Order: sequence, then structure tokens, then C-alpha cells
Amino acid sequence: MNKPVHVGLSLIENNQRNTSLPALKDAVVHFQIDKEIKTDTVHSLADTAYFQNIPKKYMGKEVHLKITCKDYLDVDTTITLSDHVSVRMNRDRRVYGHIHFRLWNVYSEIPVPNRYVYVDGIKVRSDSLGFIDLTIDLERQKQKYNIHSDDLDLMDSLVYMPCGKNDAICVK
Repeated sequence: MNKPVHVGLSLIENNQRNTSLPALKDAVVHFQIDKEIKTDTVHSLADTAYFQNIPKKYMGKEVHLKITCKDYLDVDTTITLSDHVSVRMNRDRRVYGHIHFRLWNVYSEIPVPNRYVYVDGIKVRSDSLGFIDLTIDLERQKQKYNIHSDDLDLMDSLVYMPCGKNDAICVK
């Protein structure tokens, strides 16, 4: 008998869990059987997506799977279909771990090159254009980092993540 089946899909965080970072939330799952694409959302690691009425003949066969989720690397792979599938998700280490901003003098409106600041206790020097570029290991990543300097009067004491080339820490 070719009675339709239901398939459950859950997600597992593949990285060492860092409770300072936001938990997985609202991962969008697409899987393709022949030309039909089925979509559901996994709201958390404790949640399961259920796909209804899958023809039984596809059980044990490979299907195409895509998963997108904020703060995580996309998944684009094939899986062997069974009544329950678990997929490992890898956090995108760049989101909260790549600290990149510019030191900017608010009075002269120019970058502050070749000066040291401390980002969460790590001493780092700005480049010739005033940019700070630092990578933090996943286990130490946070949503915001303390920043201070021994010799600059910084107007901010925190760097909020994610940050990038258009972000600046202002100096008086």
C-alpha cells in the first residue's frame, strides 16, 4: 500500500553552544520531492517541522533540502528521507565574531589611525585608515563587546554586533 506518510525534521546546533548568543529562531526549511517544494518553519531547536502527505515511495530516497536561518550558515544538501530527520546547523561565526569598525574623531571628522583600543580586554590597533579588525572565537562571542582606551577619549563604551565598515566608535 502506498499510503502517504508524515516526515518530521528537527535541527541540532553543530557548534559548541554559546548561551551569550541568540538561540536559533525561525529556520525556514524547504525540501523538494520531484518538482514539488514543501516548506515549513522550525521556530527553535526544541521545535520540529512536520511535512504531511509525503508519498511513501520516497521514503529511503534522497531529496533536496535547503534551510536558511538568521545567524546560521545556509544548508543546501540532499538527505535520505525517513520518518524523522535531524539536520546539523552551523552558526555563522562572522555575525558575532568579526568585529570591524572605524575610530572616528568627531571634531575634526577624520579617522583615528594607528591607535590602540581594548575590545573586551583584547588589545588591538587601528590601521592607517582608522579601522579596527578583530575576530573572536565562537566560544567567546557576545552580542556586544566592551571597548576602552588608555589614551583616547571614546564616546562609546560598547560595540554592538553585528558591526561593519559603516560603523564607528567616536573619539573626542
